Amino acid sequence: MRFKTYAVLLTAGSILGFLLLPMPSHATDTGEYWVLIGFWTRHVDSSDDTNEKTGMIAVSYKDYMVSRFTNSYNDETFFAGKRLHTKKFNLGKFKDLGVQGNLYTGLMYGYSDNLPNIAGLSVGPLPTVGLVWKKTSAELGYIPTPSGGVFMSLFRFSFKSP
Repeated sequence: MRFKTYAVLLTAGSILGFLLLPMPSHATDTGEYWVLIGFWTRHVDSSDDTNEKTGMIAVSYKDYMVSRFTNSYNDETFFAGKRLHTKKFNLGKFKDLGVQGNLYTGLMYGYSDNLPNIAGLSVGPLPTVGLVWKKTSAELGYIPTPSGGVFMSLFRFSFKSP
């Protein structure tokens, strides 16, 4: 079986993320629940016929999440995993405005043979950087690929249960 370097790095990064799953998140208060919406992706090398609109929706409880989206190959994909994140770093004197790093890592189903997998399950890490205003963030993610990578835009809305 022939593996490409990016696939090995992607897999190794995801395994490392899974080893960190039992650790608590570093943020002080992100809300118990959140919804994540993915609007667009941009493939650096757009010569392939790739999907640029994921239609992603994710729901989470205490940073454990499930999601559904349409992947680059126009296949319906499901993801289950965890969000690991840094604390929010305030920008200047604004305590409600800051920057936060995230790593969404977990298992995906739906990429068939486009990613290394076992029984259709692939590991999936997505690192992002987000601009946070109170409990809402706009995030930019990047996934490296042999053809230059994929940028993703995400919006996350956090809230507490009533």
